[in-house]
Amino acid sequence: MPIDVVRFWAGFGIVIMDAWGLTETTGVATSNSPKAGFRLGSVGRPVESVDIRVAEDGEILVRGSSVFSGYLRPDGSVRSALDDDGWLATGDIGRIDRDGYLWLTDRKKEMIITSTGKNVSPALVENALKEHPLIGQALVHGDNHSYLVALLVLDPEAAPPGRPPTAYRHKGVRPHWRNTPRSGRRSTARWPPPTPGSTAPSRSSGTNCSPRSGARRRVN
Repeated sequence: MPIDVVRFWAGFGIVIMDAWGLTETTGVATSNSPKAGFRLGSVGRPVESVDIRVAEDGEILVRGSSVFSGYLRPDGSVRSALDDDGWLATGDIGRIDRDGYLWLTDRKKEMIITSTGKNVSPALVENALKEHPLIGQALVHGDNHSYLVALLVLDPEAAPPGRPPTAYRHKGVRPHWRNTPRSGRRSTARWPPPTPGSTAPSRSSGTNCSPRSGARRRVN
């Protein structure tokens, strides 16, 4: 849940706490809790009988009594989805802080690998870019390149549709694009700032969006 949304509802006395889990974990695997602890922006700590750890590549692994054993085949046999130690690879990328709270970063399949071998989470960079008031949507690409490129969709409320996208390519605006990903975010500071490859006048929709309303990063 976006932090600003959590804070908005908190102003009305409605407390929203994030949790995380998969169908394969029979529901919740980690959770924030009024009793066990709450950390804004995280998805909490492991629930009872569940263990989590992060692999070397950043993928979140989970095991426990609530984790399924595998996938049922048509012949009735089970194809195991666990490694020899009982860990399930979730496909999610994240980190665990020193207090045991889990922080989600991205999906493993969405990670960008640059030509220099750096693994970049596009979601982190995109979220940093969207903190700029002019940007409604952002899509970062850079597979097999030494740099990142960002497609920026202007926010229709901050950038009226009647104004052409070229108006926002003025030399006085470009420093904002360069500075946004580094604006106090330790997690994105080690990556080169994306180059604005293009700007679009309105929000993407239709074939440009996934079923969950996210931007399609790869279109065949």
